[in-house]
Amino acid sequence: MQAIVTIGDVQIFADEVTDYNVELNDLDSDNTGRSESGMLVRDVIRKDVAKVTMSVRCSEDRLPVIVSAIQPNAFSTTIRAPVDGGYKTCTMYSGAKSMQLAIQPKESNRGARWDLSFSLVEY
Repeated sequence: MQAIVTIGDVQIFADEVTDYNVELNDLDSDNTGRSESGMLVRDVIRKDVAKVTMSVRCSEDRLPVIVSAIQPNAFSTTIRAPVDGGYKTCTMYSGAKSMQLAIQPKESNRGARWDLSFSLVEY
């Protein structure tokens, strides 16, 4: 099974992902704007700059593994994206991370489940 996202050496598989959204945006230079007649003048300097927002349901043991992978200021990431080949590898960073206790089992031999939501933004 191929991972939906690989962050460094941490793979996140489809059975863990509960929500996954990809935005691909153009990055305009400072020269982009409107002329005096109102015509849009664009100076695109990069195309298909990725932003991924996702949620993962994971065990209590898996949670710190994923959080540690998205802590650095920059990290290599391969994401599932609608581009040639279906995957894009790029340098990304993560902003806010949200963690919610999803399942607290009554049986003591079964661990809790956490919902982790975060975004990945391409440099």
